[in-house]
Parts: sequence; structure tokens; C-alpha cells
Amino acid sequence: MKGKISLLLGAFIVTGAQADILLDNISGGLSTASAASQDFEASIPGADIVAIEKFSTTASAYEITAVAAAIDRFNTSNPTDYSGITGWRIEIYSSVAAAVSNLTGDVKSLSFTPAQVTLWNLSGGDKLAEFTLSEVLAPSTDYFIGVIPVMNFAGNGQIGILVGTGSDSESWQANPGGTFNLVGNQRRLSADLAYRVEAAGVVPEPASMVALGLGLAVVVRRRRKV
Repeated sequence: MKGKISLLLGAFIVTGAQADILLDNISGGLSTASAASQDFEASIPGADIVAIEKFSTTASAYEITAVAAAIDRFNTSNPTDYSGITGWRIEIYSSVAAAVSNLTGDVKSLSFTPAQVTLWNLSGGDKLAEFTLSEVLAPSTDYFIGVIPVMNFAGNGQIGILVGTGSDSESWQANPGGTFNLVGNQRRLSADLAYRVEAAGVVPEPASMVALGLGLAVVVRRRRKV
């Protein structure tokens, strides 16, 4: 009996350390279409826009450890040059309304330098941007995520999140400043944006481990009495 208890305890801890894919609209294939998502220069703040996609945490995986986004450039004569990006933002919102109200995520707002982001080449001059992070969210909760490259429009053009392959079409654009004249400063997209969100299975809190240990002690004690 002790041997079986030890094996179960070991499996419990290992399972808690596994990574879960909470969202993956990238691996199924990418379109050439994209949705603008960009932090523009200070002279046109009303143009700042985010393309967001819904994802959900689970009861056991809610520490976000990695995010990826497939991006492209447009309105430029040099669509394969991404050197104009001076920074990156990852914004996590509780709802579409929160993104429409303020481009800064009401749940999480993270900033990255270009050196902290890995860019992989995709076909047609597009890029896959990968981010490593460690952000704990609430379990079993719906969120919206947006990756926003920081780049001046002047001399560079625009950046968009590519359309990927998903199943719920829960993607939107939000432009709180109103420059793009979206109805209600928002637009629902009949597509799934090319985001991937990974989370770690959360290891039980110390109090949970203590409770588990007490349970094991009771089982062992009963075994000895037999």
C-alpha cells in the first residue's frame, strides 16, 4: 500500500508541473489577412489599436508562461523589415468592453524590449513573435489577449496580427481613441487571430500539500492497525 501511495503522490506533483496549451490558432495554418494591432507615435495617440483573442484558463493551469503571435507589416514599401519596432506590449483584458475603454489591460499590462522577444521567420516576410513570461491569472476564467508592437507609422507603416485557424471566432479590434471610426470603437472579426497561449499546471499550495500529507498519514495509520 505504501508503494502505491508514493506513486500517486509523485504523479500528482509531476502533473502539476506540466504545461498546457490554452489557445493555439497558429499551428493549424495562417492566412495572409491580418488585423491591425499597434502602438503608434505620440503625435497620433487616437490611432492606437489592439487585436484581441479570447482564451480561458483551467482549474489547474493558470500561470501564463509563454505567448506567441504571428504578425505582418503593411502600408510600407519594405514589408520584411521589422527593425522599426521599438517595443512590445502584451495586454490581457477581462472583457472586450475593457479593451474598448482603455488599451492598457485591466488584468495584466506587460512591456518588453525588442531584445526580450524572439522573432522567427515565416513565409512571405511575416514573423512569429515569442514571449516568455510568468503571470498568474485566476483559474477557470475567460480573458482576452492582445499583442501590440510599438512602432511609428511614419517611415514604417503598420503591423497586424495574422488570421490563424481556430474554432470560435472570438476575436475583436479595439480602438479607444476612435481614429479608425469603428462603431463603438470596436469591431468583431469573423476570424480567429494567430495567437498561442501556454500555461503551467499550478503546483498545489503548501496548505494543500499539508492536507494531502495528513490524508496519507491517516491511510498509513489505518494500514498499521490492520
